[in-house]
Amino acid sequence: MSGFKSLLGKGDIKKRNEEDVQKPKIPTLREEVLEDIGNMKDDDPIITLAAIIEKHNSGRHSVANFDKELREGIKNHISGESLLLSSSKDPSTKRKVLDDDEDLENGDDMSKATNARLSYDKLKQFLTACEQSQKVITTLEGDLKRLQVEVTQHYLGQVDKELEEQEGTRKEAIDMNEAELDEWISIVKTCKYLPENHLKKLCNLVSRILIEECNVQPVSTPVTICGDIHGQFYDLEELFRTGGEVPDTSYIFLGDYVDRGYYSLETFTRLLTLKARYPDRIVLIRGNHESRQITQVYGFYDECLTKYGNANAWKTCCEVFDLLTIAALIDDEILCVHGGLSPEIKTLDQIRTIDRGREIPHEGAFCDLVWSDPEENVDAWATSPRGAGWLFGVKVAEHFLQINSLSLVCRAHQLVNEGYKYWFNDKVVTVWSAPNYCYRCGNVAAILQCTKGERPVPKIFHAVPDTERVIPQTNASPYFL
Repeated sequence: MSGFKSLLGKGDIKKRNEEDVQKPKIPTLREEVLEDIGNMKDDDPIITLAAIIEKHNSGRHSVANFDKELREGIKNHISGESLLLSSSKDPSTKRKVLDDDEDLENGDDMSKATNARLSYDKLKQFLTACEQSQKVITTLEGDLKRLQVEVTQHYLGQVDKELEEQEGTRKEAIDMNEAELDEWISIVKTCKYLPENHLKKLCNLVSRILIEECNVQPVSTPVTICGDIHGQFYDLEELFRTGGEVPDTSYIFLGDYVDRGYYSLETFTRLLTLKARYPDRIVLIRGNHESRQITQVYGFYDECLTKYGNANAWKTCCEVFDLLTIAALIDDEILCVHGGLSPEIKTLDQIRTIDRGREIPHEGAFCDLVWSDPEENVDAWATSPRGAGWLFGVKVAEHFLQINSLSLVCRAHQLVNEGYKYWFNDKVVTVWSAPNYCYRCGNVAAILQCTKGERPVPKIFHAVPDTERVIPQTNASPYFL
């Protein structure tokens, strides 16, 4: 395949009419997208392009599928070509492929017609990847010009209209549920779980929000980072008393909301109601316990059976697990994940291309991000005693930070008696937010408060006294994972 940058520089594009030139723009996003496209690597430009779309797109489209389709399209039909959709009320009825290949240009009409059809199909794959976000489509033409594509104003107008309707429907759905959400929040704050039909409705609403988030969700400071919770509902409420209530404080939770504690269902429901009510004020990252296999062993599955009398609530929650994002990126400087790094992940773009909408696999990059741990006695990589993920050392952390221009990796996943711990000369930090873990470890907990350009500031909090919590008759699992 010829270099993708050379393709971006060829061909003539028709100028937009005066009316279109005067339409409002979002120059900041346009500049970001164009800069990203201009910085694409020659060694594997399509993976980078997929990552760009994932970065600036709502995340609804599968980047893995986009990557596959666009690879095939460029390999077979687009490389060396310049695509032009000529002006028409229906762009699908009038199209032309400008090809530099003399053999193809002089070929029979059937070959050229087939080439045009297939190229147009692949172009639609690209558009599909972009159309999910109102922000991206607003500045799409500048990006498509770099790809030698002009989309008619009629088409852009139709897309704008459709996206406005989609955004309006989403906003209307959330607005219609605000009163109901406030009622649910007041219920779950008292450590009560919702009726099964209400839980399903809540999960469906949150799923519609999560499906639009990226694998590496961008977050701006100020924000507070929280570690494992593990069903310790009353201690989660103490966390909010320490760090501030949503929406006054923005939060990133690093996963492991369920299992071990007495109130996994109530804990996860509490966080879901906040996500539904204030979607931009709380990010929920997936931990290794947000998994069907793990929750069937360590408590959440049995808890749902006990409280609802069936497994429907557990199944519904597991569907939400599959949509939780993998990572968050604070001010383009701090990467937040549940577990750690992976030998298969060198850049953030590779995280962006993971197909996350599934059960956590037993191995590979997705698995490693939720299972790996830092280890002082390891330079590079070592087998993890957990049976999944890896132990990674200082050289791995330093190299990853340098390549991605990051200052810190923030993760959870490991009990820390002091609530937080820095590794590798402050390159990695572990935060733990379940005090007196499993109601017997005696540890304190912490949250990390992040402000722009500053090192995260820990805030320590202690477990709620037994006199202020309701303790059920069942016992938590003693196993530490």
